Amino acid sequence: MMFFLGGFLLGCDQRQEMHSSSASMRRTFVPMVELTDENPDPDIVEVSLYTEAQKHVIETEHTTYEIDGYAYNGLYPGPLIKVHKGAELRVHVDNRLEVGTTIHWHGVKAREDMDGVP
Repeated sequence: MMFFLGGFLLGCDQRQEMHSSSASMRRTFVPMVELTDENPDPDIVEVSLYTEAQKHVIETEHTTYEIDGYAYNGLYPGPLIKVHKGAELRVHVDNRLEVGTTIHWHGVKAREDMDGVP
């Protein structure tokens, strides 16, 4: 199983280039960054995340936009976490924001109180 953290978190360390023409807009993304499993047990995947504020820069032909946003481990979209079916996933989150944070786990079966809801 693979999933990545995305949502509305924006960062600068992972570059996204947008190219536009009168006919279309094309986006080119850098490859996903995979988190390293910190646990030697093959049935447990343990990773660490941190959230922080960052500026996201979008350049068009005539304008450069700087948007205040957030990022996971300095990346947007957030890093890739690979977990095999049946494994236990442990995620340690260091919230470096000045506000509370929550993570919604797209595609992962999780208890409601662990899936980004109040």
